[in-house]
Amino acid sequence: MAQAPSVCRNRENPTAGLATGGPVLYDRNDNKNSAPRKARQGDCVMGFLNKKPVIKQEGFQPLELNEGNVQAILNRCLATKDSVDFIGATLFTKEAGFSENSKQIVFDKKVIFKNKTTIAYLYGQLHDVSYSEIITVSSAAIDYKSKVWTKDIGVILNFLHLGYATNMFEPFIKTNNSNGAMLLPVLPTLSPKDPAFPAWWEEHKAEWEAG
Repeated sequence: MAQAPSVCRNRENPTAGLATGGPVLYDRNDNKNSAPRKARQGDCVMGFLNKKPVIKQEGFQPLELNEGNVQAILNRCLATKDSVDFIGATLFTKEAGFSENSKQIVFDKKVIFKNKTTIAYLYGQLHDVSYSEIITVSSAAIDYKSKVWTKDIGVILNFLHLGYATNMFEPFIKTNNSNGAMLLPVLPTLSPKDPAFPAWWEEHKAEWEAG
């Protein structure tokens, strides 16, 4: 199996340089013990938000795993002043052994779950989905062809927040040997630009369009 490049410079503390997150609103398991509050658009967000979205419509589409598509889905799913239900995603927590809670991203719960199938399709293109049971910050940058799809740590963290909020993997745990999370069941997928995609899509599109 290909070795993942070191895109997270601080292996001991992947949260280094990230601000401490605010209180959890609704977690991904529908924990409603904390009262919801209105979130500003872009509240608690890492990464870039000013480029034009690549995706032109809502609903599922088989997309290539790339920076533009991750950005577009992130922008669409962020909580706004008009959001009613919220879901907060915090990747690294003191409870899991990290030195501090990482910065939280707050999503519009209804919108992000409308996009869950598309997010799952992007996750299906990760190397770990086909060849491992664990995902790390570094390995999340590697696709199923063992190629680096991004070197931008902000993009990787945004992608991981989208995945954690939609149950693509369990919480990150800090151990003596590594900082990783157990992947939950995700179907392997192909990039629409893969030469094998047309035949593969004819065989598998029904299960994805049904989702």
